[in-house]
Amino acid sequence: MTAAQAEIDRTHGGLFGRSPLFLWCTVGFLFLLGLGVRLLDVDEPPLDFHPDRQLQSALIARGLYYRWLPQADPETRSQAETLGAIWVSSEPPIQEGLVAATYLIAGGELLWLARLWSILFWMIGGWILFRLAWRLTNPDGAVIALAFYFIVPMGVYVSRSFQPDSMMVMLLVAAAAAAERWATERSWKWTLLAGLMAGLVVLSKGRPAPIVAGMLVGAVLAAAGLRRALRDPQVWVLAAITVLLPAFYYVFPRLSSVTGYLTEYSGRVAGLLFQPSFYIRWALLLDDIVYLGLAALGLVGVALLAPRGRGLLLGLWVGYLVYGLSLSYPIMTHNYYSAPLIPIVALSLAPIGKVVLGEVAARGRVWAAYCLMILLGLIAYRSWLTRSVILSTDYRPEPYGWIAMGRALPGDGRIIGLTHDYGARVAYYGWKHVLAWPVEGDLKLFALQGRDDNLEARQVILEKTQNYRYFLVTLFGELEKQPALQQFLAELPVAVEGDGFILYDLEGS
Repeated sequence: MTAAQAEIDRTHGGLFGRSPLFLWCTVGFLFLLGLGVRLLDVDEPPLDFHPDRQLQSALIARGLYYRWLPQADPETRSQAETLGAIWVSSEPPIQEGLVAATYLIAGGELLWLARLWSILFWMIGGWILFRLAWRLTNPDGAVIALAFYFIVPMGVYVSRSFQPDSMMVMLLVAAAAAAERWATERSWKWTLLAGLMAGLVVLSKGRPAPIVAGMLVGAVLAAAGLRRALRDPQVWVLAAITVLLPAFYYVFPRLSSVTGYLTEYSGRVAGLLFQPSFYIRWALLLDDIVYLGLAALGLVGVALLAPRGRGLLLGLWVGYLVYGLSLSYPIMTHNYYSAPLIPIVALSLAPIGKVVLGEVAARGRVWAAYCLMILLGLIAYRSWLTRSVILSTDYRPEPYGWIAMGRALPGDGRIIGLTHDYGARVAYYGWKHVLAWPVEGDLKLFALQGRDDNLEARQVILEKTQNYRYFLVTLFGELEKQPALQQFLAELPVAVEGDGFILYDLEGS
C-alpha cells in the first residue's frame, strides 16, 4: 500500500471509524450519559415540564388501571374512570395503556414508571438514529448525530415527560430509517415496514402528519423520480398503509374533533402567518430547542448527503415547515410541538461531523485529541447545566397540598375555577373535577380567533358560572389580571379557605 493510499484510508476512516473499540466505547459513553441525565429525580412528580399535559396522561392511565384492576373498590374505579374520561386526549392512549399495564405488574399506581417508558422510547430512538446516520454518512457523522440527540436539553426534558412525544419521535426515526432502506433496496419488506412505521407515527400523535408526508415524498422522489414513482406499486402500497392506519382512528370515528382542532389552532389564527412577530417568536423558541446556529449548520449539511439521504432530510425539513405553518399558534407557544425537529437536526449534522472530523483525523493524533477534548468539554458543560435545571426544584412536597385541598372541597355541587394546569392538578392529586376558567394566555388566543368572550362584562361572568355551585381560585396572580372577575368574587361568601386556595360560594350572592 502506498503512502497516498494509506492517507486516503485513514481519512475515510475518520476519527472514530479507524478503531472499533474506540467507536463503541464512545457510543456506550453517550448512551450511559444520556440515560444517566434522564434518570435524575426519576421519581419526582411530573410537574417540571408542561404539567397540564403530563397530568392529563396520568389521569387517563389511572382510569385504565382501575378499570383493569379486578379488586378495585367500585366507587374508586368509577371516580378514576370518570376523571380519566374528562381528560381524554385526541390521540389513542397507547402509552397510557402501557403505563396502566405496568401499574398492574408493579402492584400499584407508581407514576414515575411513566418516565421510564418515555426514557426507554427515546433511548431506542437513539440507537435507530445512530444506525441511520451511519448509513447516511460514516461513524463520525453517526457519533455527532447521537451526541446532539442525547445531549440537547429539550430532548432530555421531552424524554422524561409523560406524553406521547417521546414515543412519536422514536417512531419517526424508525420510519425515516425504514424509508431510507426502501429507497436503497426497493424491496417489499421495506415497503411494508416503512408504511407501518410512518402510519404508527401519525397514529401515536396525529399532528406531525405533514412531517411524515414530507419525509416519504422526499424519499420517493430521490429514489424513483415522479413519473416512475406514480407507476410503482410499492409507492402506492406505502402511501396506503401510511394513510389508512391512522385514518381508522382519527378520520372515520373522530373527523369532527380533528377538523375542530385544526379550525381552532390553524384556521381561526391564520392571520398570524402574515405577522413578522410570529416568525420571530417561532425562531426564538427554536433557538431554545435546537439552537438556530446548529439548525442552520444542519441545513448546510443536507447538501453534503448522497441523493437518497438528501431527499429524505429535505423532506423532513419541508414537512416540519408545513407542520409549523399549519399549527401557527401552538408552534410558537408550546416547545414540545417542535420535538420532531431534534432528530431532524441531529441527522442533518451528521454530514458536517463526517467532513470536519475526517479532516481533523487526517492531521494526526495530536489534533484528533485536541478536537476530542473540545467535544468532551462541550458535552460535559451542556449535561451539567441540564442536570442543574432538573435538580434545581424539588416537587415532591407539592402533591400533599393538592391532596389536602381535594379533601377540603365539598362534593355537593359542581366547581369551576381559576386553578393550576386547567384543573389537572386538583383532579389528579385531589380527585376532584374543576372546570377551568380561562387564563391570560387563553384570552389572547380568543382574541386572535376573533371570539367575543368578554370576560370583563359582569353579565358574561354570570352566564358562565350559572350552572356551578362553587368557584375555586388557586392562581391568584391570574385573578389580578381579570379585575371584573376579581370584583365579582369579592362580593361572594367564602365557602372554604385553605393553604393556597379559596373556594367561593356562587349561590351565596
